[in-house]
Amino acid sequence: MTKLSNLAQQVLNTLEPDLEKQEKWLEHNELYSCSESAEMLSFREVIEQAKEEGQKIFVAGDYDCDGIMATTIMVDGLRKFGCTVGFYIPDRIKEGYGLNTATIEQAYQKGYTILVTVDNGVKAQDALDLAASYGMTTIVTDHHTIEHEIDCDILIHPNYLEEQFSTLCGAGIAFECVRSLGADNSYHLLLAAIASVGDVMPVIKQTRRIIQQGIQLLNEKCILVLLSKTPRSMKSLFLFKWFLRSMR
Repeated sequence: MTKLSNLAQQVLNTLEPDLEKQEKWLEHNELYSCSESAEMLSFREVIEQAKEEGQKIFVAGDYDCDGIMATTIMVDGLRKFGCTVGFYIPDRIKEGYGLNTATIEQAYQKGYTILVTVDNGVKAQDALDLAASYGMTTIVTDHHTIEHEIDCDILIHPNYLEEQFSTLCGAGIAFECVRSLGADNSYHLLLAAIASVGDVMPVIKQTRRIIQQGIQLLNEKCILVLLSKTPRSMKSLFLFKWFLRSMR
């Protein structure tokens, strides 16, 4: 049996009174292999072609924790892959949730030819139809409940991925998309873990593994990961404040 602190053991006893089953909760597993679903393969083909042809990709995000993390993962991953990428996160008060036609108009005018939604899209058919009418390739990556048939070029949703990916949040799906391109890194994993907790996803299957590894990463490399994304002008102040806190 894995050795735990008294507090951790009490929490575990509350969650799982059966001592024989407790060890299952403590297992640490590697991430499942990348999805080989038809949707993910199509995504990879479109992005590879976009890179070769220099097409501009527009990432349409959302304003909550999951949406912001998903946007960051997708944009950073696609840029690391070598694509030209822009993004937009709507104003919660002025624009509300989801992709709208005004955003599509602006994206089209700026020369974007591929639309990728993250943590939204399954309820944005009007905007998707407008994008399609402009000749844009429409890719929806979302985890929200599908209430009506969605007309888009590619739909990456837990319903259409392998069973181990059925509990992913929006950032988790973005992470899997970037993984499929081989453009993921520890920062993306960390963001996907934070989003999975923030969006209160079921802690099972791939989601559980993302959270486990993300927490481990936070414990081991939190300062290094944060510093890698901190502007140079702020690093000295950041380190000084962290040092003072660690000395308390």
